[in-house]
Amino acid sequence: MPRRSGSLVLYLGLGLLLLALFLMVLRYLGVVFATSAKAQLALQADNAEALVLLHLAQILNWVRWRWIADILAAGVLLTLWDSLQGLRSRLWPPRQD
Repeated sequence: MPRRSGSLVLYLGLGLLLLALFLMVLRYLGVVFATSAKAQLALQADNAEALVLLHLAQILNWVRWRWIADILAAGVLLTLWDSLQGLRSRLWPPRQD
C-alpha cells in the first residue's frame, strides 16, 4: 500500500475549513447577542443581563471577517491543491524508463 505524503496537506486544509466555520459561528453569535442586548436595553434602560450580553457580543466580535476569509481561502487552496496533486498522479503517472 503506497504511503501518501500529501495527506498532511489535505488534513491541514480541512482543519482550516473547520476553523473558519467555527469562527463564522462565533461572529454570528456576536451579532445575535449584540442585537438581543440592544433590544433589551431599549426596553429596560438598566438591565444587567443585557449589559453582560453586550459585553459578550463585543468579545465575540473581535473576530474579523477578513481573518475568516483569509483562513477560508487558505483552507480551500490547500484542499484543492492536494486534490489536484492526487488527480494529476492518477491521470499522468510518472514515467518508468
